This record gives sequence, C-alpha cells and structure tokens, in this order.
Amino acid sequence: MTMHLARQFLYFGLCVFPLSVAVADCPKLSKPAGKMVTEDGYKISYRLDPAYFHVGEPFDMAVIVCRPNAAPFSEILEIDALMPAHRHGMNYNPTVRKTAPGRFKAEGFMFHMRGDWQFRFEIVDNGQVRRASAVHRLK
Repeated sequence: MTMHLARQFLYFGLCVFPLSVAVADCPKLSKPAGKMVTEDGYKISYRLDPAYFHVGEPFDMAVIVCRPNAAPFSEILEIDALMPAHRHGMNYNPTVRKTAPGRFKAEGFMFHMRGDWQFRFEIVDNGQVRRASAVHRLK
C-alpha cells in the first residue's frame, strides 16, 4: 500500500465511518452519571454537571435526544424536576438551550431538600408531545 493510499484509507476510517455509526445509534453521554431514558422510541441521554452535588448546590444537565430512527432531534425540549412524594417542584426554573442538533444544555437546577426527585422531560416533535421521566435520589 502506498503512503498516499494509506493516508486516504486512514482519513476514510477516521472521518466517514464514525459519521455512519452516529446515524445508526443514539450516542449516550459518558460516565460519571450518564443515564438514558426512552419514551415512544425516543432516547434521552443525560448527564448532571457536577455529577455529584448536595442540597442547595446548583447543577446543570447535558442532554442528547434522538428520534426513534436515531436521527438527531432538533425541535423543542423542556426539563423540570419535582418531588412526587411531597407534591412540589423546585424553587428554580431551569433554562434549556440547543447547543447542536440533538444536543441541549439545561442550566439552573437546584434541589432544596433530600429525597427522590423526578426529572421530567417534555419533547415536542412535529406537533406531538411526548413525556419521559427519570428518578434522582439526593442523599
């Protein structure tokens, strides 16, 4: 194999192949604390930043949303958190902004007490609303 051909092969392997893998599967945010929930075939991968926090400490969330066909989601995502056992939410309203197709950053979370909190994700895609949730236990 000539050096020129080897460079082309390396370029193809590094640049083209990862793109085809990304289309075939929804990426999951890595550890620590990367989690995934699904609803109606939609996959929501999220990671808290910082991964570990205490009562009264602010935190953010990185989120990836994929459609059932693994195509990146680029419409509306809203996120909130509440304590179902106490029937109340947070004292703060997080903001969600799109950072790239299918990728979002939610900022401004703060849990004001220990216990089981439920993240609620609301996806609006082509006029259809879908909801998913995930539990986070704050000790």
